[in-house]
Amino acid sequence: MKHKLRQYADKVRTLPKEISMKRELIFSLAAVLAGVLAGLISKACDSTSFIGDLTTEIGVWVFLASVLAANCTNPISAGVNTSLFFLGMLSGYYAYTHFVLGFFSSSYIMMWLIASLLAAPCAALLWFAKGRSKASVFIAALPVAYLLFHGYPVWYTHNPVLLMDIIFAALLIIILPTGAKRRGAVLAVSFPMAFICHFIINS
Repeated sequence: MKHKLRQYADKVRTLPKEISMKRELIFSLAAVLAGVLAGLISKACDSTSFIGDLTTEIGVWVFLASVLAANCTNPISAGVNTSLFFLGMLSGYYAYTHFVLGFFSSSYIMMWLIASLLAAPCAALLWFAKGRSKASVFIAALPVAYLLFHGYPVWYTHNPVLLMDIIFAALLIIILPTGAKRRGAVLAVSFPMAFICHFIINS
């Protein structure tokens, strides 16, 4: 069973035959530190600047998690490191709240902890977005479609944060697929997927 699963996974994106534990530990440490820094910046700029407005929306986190997951060495690493990034972000965010602002709000922390852990299976799936199969095209289209769905109101609201969602979607089309042909396929698939998201969520 395990051998068959690996064979199927290899058809989507080739799994590495060897893994360097030293490299994995360094990458994981970097993910945690990047998360802490992102959390500190997010809280420091909260409601005071464009960055604060940007980090209160989900789009930037979908973009960062997608890029991180796709560039890990394997799907397990993608799941672990993405969760570590978000746990680091929460640590930085609430550390700034407690030590700098002098208060601690626990009303949302459990929700964000659960979201950080649920990010792991999503990130493991997104690792396959850099593959060379048809399945990888649909996987890469998932975050792109969500960002298009979330950002499309920019056309009548002129909200710069929503514009960033469209920019993030365009960047993911460049970053995730391998080759111009697959980028075109991701673009073609993303628009109907975004429409389906809109229909399901707003119906």
